[in-house]
Amino acid sequence: MRISCLLLVLSLWCVPVLGQEKPAQPEPPKPKKVKLEELPEAARECVKRNSTGAKIGRIERIERDGTIRFEAELKTPNGSKDLLVDQDGTLLEVEEEISLPAVGTTARLAIEKAAEGGKVKKVETVKNGEGKLLYYEVDIEVKGKKSEIKISPDGELLP
Repeated sequence: MRISCLLLVLSLWCVPVLGQEKPAQPEPPKPKKVKLEELPEAARECVKRNSTGAKIGRIERIERDGTIRFEAELKTPNGSKDLLVDQDGTLLEVEEEISLPAVGTTARLAIEKAAEGGKVKKVETVKNGEGKLLYYEVDIEVKGKKSEIKISPDGELLP
């Protein structure tokens, strides 16, 4: 009898615990607009050094997983350019607008296939801080639906 009561108590305790949903993960803080002068000196110098011939536009402070980074939007004679910079002045990533004909043949064919029946709206190269091409970020519109895709330099569709 004691064992039956104990099992009954344990089962009543376990049911609510097992039925509970996981607590929602807190959303990361939204990027905060900042001025160039508010960046740490090393980050500010990196933005200046990499914005030659461009007009510095919006700068955002992005905080994720305890790491602070800055994204600077630049306007160049050829279009837009975005810099992702760490607090210590390390250039992490560069996105630069290019024309579709400037894309390598294999990747361009993959982009055109993905946009079949629609239109390529914008193409950007995404490079790491050392200038190595990581992928192309492409805005397309097919049958009124806008989407963004990533294509490797080898023409593979990336997640």
